[in-house]
Amino acid sequence: MKFVLNSGVRILSLILILTGCNATPDPTPFSITLPPTQGAALLATAIPSNTPLPTATPTRTPTITRTPTATLTPLPTDTLTPTLTPTFARIETFYLRRPIAAAGTDQVDRTYPYGSTQNGRYPVHHGVEFQNPRGTPVLAAAPGTIYYAGDDRERVFGPQTDYYGNLIVIQHDFPTPEGQTAYTLYGHMDRLSVTTGQRVEAGDRIGFVGATGVAIGSHLHFEVRLGDPDDFYSTRNPEMWLQLYPNSGLIAGRVTDPNGTLLPNITIQFHLASIPRGNAILRYAYSYESDTVNGDTIWGENFTHGDISPNEYVVFVSDQNGKVLFEQTITVSAGRLTWVEMVLP
Repeated sequence: MKFVLNSGVRILSLILILTGCNATPDPTPFSITLPPTQGAALLATAIPSNTPLPTATPTRTPTITRTPTATLTPLPTDTLTPTLTPTFARIETFYLRRPIAAAGTDQVDRTYPYGSTQNGRYPVHHGVEFQNPRGTPVLAAAPGTIYYAGDDRERVFGPQTDYYGNLIVIQHDFPTPEGQTAYTLYGHMDRLSVTTGQRVEAGDRIGFVGATGVAIGSHLHFEVRLGDPDDFYSTRNPEMWLQLYPNSGLIAGRVTDPNGTLLPNITIQFHLASIPRGNAILRYAYSYESDTVNGDTIWGENFTHGDISPNEYVVFVSDQNGKVLFEQTITVSAGRLTWVEMVLP
């Protein structure tokens, strides 16, 4: 089991995906809460100038004398380079409100989450969906300025023209933890209520749900992009940014092999720990299926599952023959991101 220390979040050792269930939280020794930290410490390895080589030389063969000359020189550079990478502390970024008005459905559609293809049925999903009837009001997720409002028949925002149909892109005011500009994209809309350059506040109506562009049925396609709003490959998982419901949590994590390589399209199953598996309702989540979508710049996750009721769950991964490759009991807490890592053989 591997624990990862984070600031202000739950740290767990595994990878899982959990869905909403109602029960009473029951903390377990598998989670650790740390106080927030600022930045990250750098570790430098120094080589003392007064090495014990002269003392060792008389008792060793002459070949030992040449060994320090070859190995000591590169050590300071080789050790410092990797330790400079973790510059930013991991923090929760629940900056965005749900982009659907209260009368509509503001839950993320679990059948086609970020990074999914629905087992090859559709292109890799670069956002999330909110299934709603045509005409349901769409709201700005945070304050900002309308970067673009119109269709994409001539200006390309996706892999082709007329992909999102009528769309809106908002440039938001808040900086991301790593200093990039954040944008949200609203696609397949029926009608637009704003124009390019207009100022909006969180919760302002910007248009209505539709099915324009490449869309099957009426729904809102919602994306988060960092840095370049025109780049189809600059997306991040919106579930890492959407505000949580009052009594729910978010699970995010990584599924890797022993070498740390991210594993695509891994099915993660889970159920309430209080119910035996044979009687429990199983829930499912999946790791990202392609590297055309991105983990968070700081967290580096390759799966998420939001809107999970606080409780204790059993998370497991099985192979095609039903052999369990990984199993762990974890606790989900309200209002928090619970980070888990799972290493599969």
